[in-house]
Amino acid sequence: METWKDINQFKKTTRTIKLEISNFGNVKRTNSKGWTKISTGSNKDGYKIVGINKKLYRVHRLVLEAFVGECPE
Repeated sequence: METWKDINQFKKTTRTIKLEISNFGNVKRTNSKGWTKISTGSNKDGYKIVGINKKLYRVHRLVLEAFVGECPE
């Protein structure tokens, strides 16, 4: 079953738009009118990436931070 959680690092920057990520690595944007899936791609190393606020993020890192907590460096 797919579970959705907020992407915490973007909570403060987007007031009317909420970004969520699922345990399957899907990303969606929700607002008062409903939700829209954000398309993802792959980088040269094969990692799934998503563009948010004109910046690229690795999806597996976003899943880790949403479901487990901050990633140790």
